Amino acid sequence: MNRVAPLLLLLSRQTVYQTSRAAIRHGAAISVAARHQAYHGGCVNPPVYGSVNRQQHLVKSVRWLSSAPVEDDMNVFYPGLVNRIESGDIQLIDVREPEELQQWGQITNSFNVPLGQVEEAFGLSDDKFEARFGRPKPSTSDSNIVFHCRSGKRSLTALEAARAQGYSLARHFPGGWLEWAKENNLAAE
Repeated sequence: MNRVAPLLLLLSRQTVYQTSRAAIRHGAAISVAARHQAYHGGCVNPPVYGSVNRQQHLVKSVRWLSSAPVEDDMNVFYPGLVNRIESGDIQLIDVREPEELQQWGQITNSFNVPLGQVEEAFGLSDDKFEARFGRPKPSTSDSNIVFHCRSGKRSLTALEAARAQGYSLARHFPGGWLEWAKENNLAAE
């Protein structure tokens, strides 16, 4: 084996480690072994440097990372949120208080329905909802409803309230404003 091969394998290992950590931060569902590898920066059963098994292991790790979900039946993770915003296929509802939006800003194309008003808002008639919030009221059959808040706690509460009123396809962005701000180099707090 030449002198460059161990260095390339080490760099590949570091890339897989960093990518795995990013996937975990974005809420990817991963196996215990992959989580161990990501947090500890090494293979579960590391083979000898330069062996074919180690290279295959790295390829499998990268293949797994490329299949990390952008959303599931309850969550829309950051990459999925960006995709939906770019395509226009989203009704993004910010459940923070209006003062928070004024102080920190808001995610592109979102509109504000404070958490304390969510249950009442989704019980309003279509006309009253639009008059109050400046957007058409979502339909219970819409699959593009996404709630968000600062960190994901209030949006989960809003999601539960909306689902209790029949909005069974609604989701939330668990990263909230904090993740959006971090990914877009904005002030978060």
